[in-house]
Amino acid sequence: MRTRRILLINVAMLILMLCITEAVLRIISPDTCLTTRTYPDTEIALNHQEPTFSSYFRHHDSLGWVCTTGDHFGFANRITKQPAKFYHINHQGFRNPFDFDSVDTSTNLRRILLIGDSFIFSLFLNEDQSIRQLIQDSLGSAYLCINLGIPGFGFGQSSLSMYQYVHQLKPDLVIHLYIDEDIRRVLESRQILLEEFSKPSFSVKHGKLVERRDGKSWVVKGLESSYILNRFYKRYLEKEQIQIAERFITINCEMLTANKGKYLLFRCPTLTDKQQN
Repeated sequence: MRTRRILLINVAMLILMLCITEAVLRIISPDTCLTTRTYPDTEIALNHQEPTFSSYFRHHDSLGWVCTTGDHFGFANRITKQPAKFYHINHQGFRNPFDFDSVDTSTNLRRILLIGDSFIFSLFLNEDQSIRQLIQDSLGSAYLCINLGIPGFGFGQSSLSMYQYVHQLKPDLVIHLYIDEDIRRVLESRQILLEEFSKPSFSVKHGKLVERRDGKSWVVKGLESSYILNRFYKRYLEKEQIQIAERFITINCEMLTANKGKYLLFRCPTLTDKQQN
């Protein structure tokens, strides 16, 4: 009985100390940015005074979003105020001068699939300057280079775009270019500047990718709102995003090996990444 009483007193003192520490942290650092994660049922308040790219995209059930289909696609950079560029967007919503239905896989033409985000899409670059066109020009007519890059895509969405078309296009080689931000995006169900669109997001359970469909539990709400616990939550998410990306890489390699293709993965460091390192 005495031991139980001492234990309860110690627990009560620990809780009191944590509450005091939490209060002090909130007072001395009221503007601390807490780590949070969007969930499938998350509703994001839209601030239409901020620049948004949503009008340039349409919903896609499997990928979250793809580009608005049209012969030419005007995409003005309303953040950096660059003039509008015009891109050829095919009926599938990707930047290519041809539809995927027109690709004949029975020929000896070797097909290269490019997957990634706005870097592969070649945002704010003319057609002749795009990564797809530069590779196409350098390799010649014996190859067909296909662009599956979409602005805002995370590592998971890039992989899902390959899963969507790998059997139809039957690539001999898949080139996957990513930036560090693409890894962080695997955690989210929604994204800034594209808030209207929800996207698939995953967790790793028992070594397998599982799509997140549940809402935010009271435990997660506590981790996201506590100044103390949020530090541990941030470290957990950093580990989680790496595990998700690693699992996608494994699936990508296995899928392409089964389809007699090859998978090349490239990390593209940004200026921010270099400055941090």
